Amino acid sequence: MEWILGIGWIAFLVVWFLRRSKNGAPEGKNDVKKIFDQLGKDLTVIQNVAVPVQGGMGRIDFVAVSSCEVFVISVIQAKGKIRGDINSREWETGKETIYNPVWRNRLLLNGLEPILKEVRLTPLIVFSNGTLADDFGENVVEFKNLKVFFKKREKTEIVDSVIIESTIEALKKLKELG
Repeated sequence: MEWILGIGWIAFLVVWFLRRSKNGAPEGKNDVKKIFDQLGKDLTVIQNVAVPVQGGMGRIDFVAVSSCEVFVISVIQAKGKIRGDINSREWETGKETIYNPVWRNRLLLNGLEPILKEVRLTPLIVFSNGTLADDFGENVVEFKNLKVFFKKREKTEIVDSVIIESTIEALKKLKELG
């Protein structure tokens, strides 16, 4: 009889652990997209936007258009503690080394600037599975802080709705190119 209780307990712990680990860590870009869906109607999000960059074409993970600014978002799925310097070429992520995502994001943003001249472009790097061990500035956030980032954004100036609509159309055309 005791062995039945033991097996039941083990099964319970296995199920509990699997559910906890599945719900705790984001899966990546799909979870980031879910956050955008929860943020409201003020944000139009376009995923996988192709953009001309120095030396070829680049792909922006997400572009989020609000009534005030356009966010150029790179999602980094590296795991572990993220260490580095905002000005260094490489950052450490657990046991791996990655190219500075702020620089990569800036390259993509530079590709958009000549196309979207009338709106303010804001870089945003989201670490979906990593933990920031160093301070990389306000535009580098962990997944868990993504909602807070958008809620803190000041709505200093509202861009004309015609400009917003033309921005969204230009981004949709870029998406179709990629």
